[in-house]
Amino acid sequence: MYQQEADIKQTIAEASRAVAEAEIEEPLRERAFDRVLEFLLRTQSSKESPDVESTKRAPQEAPGEGPITRIAERAGIGVEHVKQVYRIEGDKLAVVVANGKIAASKSSGARELTLLVAGGRQAGGIEEWTPLSHARDICERYKRFDAANYAATIKRMDSEFSIHGSAASKELRLTMPGWEAWADLLKKITASGE
Repeated sequence: MYQQEADIKQTIAEASRAVAEAEIEEPLRERAFDRVLEFLLRTQSSKESPDVESTKRAPQEAPGEGPITRIAERAGIGVEHVKQVYRIEGDKLAVVVANGKIAASKSSGARELTLLVAGGRQAGGIEEWTPLSHARDICERYKRFDAANYAATIKRMDSEFSIHGSAASKELRLTMPGWEAWADLLKKITASGE
């Protein structure tokens, strides 16, 4: 019971921070807070483990439900569309989007790929915080990694991500604007394939 109260208090504080960080004007703050809180509580209720201390979770595998299904639900698109972007390979979530659907410039492409990696892993229930190294590896695979500018690209994404850790162990977590940017990107990528 005490853990549930602590989780609720933490969620309320997180919703309050998200609204404050978004610098929403006063007439809209209450409504924004309600929507953010509802979103966070809905996301939290889908978690398998209430362990607040753990940032990594094992994938939740209910019959007929897996990371791809959870990603589809979170993004508001069909499972078949999600499969244009992600695939389960063994116990890992892989980004498999066609190279031509990612922005050609290294900076924009790295931004999109980082959103896809973190959003997919977090929406899929794999983890709450995504190691930046996972996104960097995908950017390298898609030839969108620019070692001299990648850190600056990520730093400019501070509205999409909460970032913590040292340079070698940096981790990302999507914010409300980040979730919206991720879902919009998925819809854009998959709409062009219809």
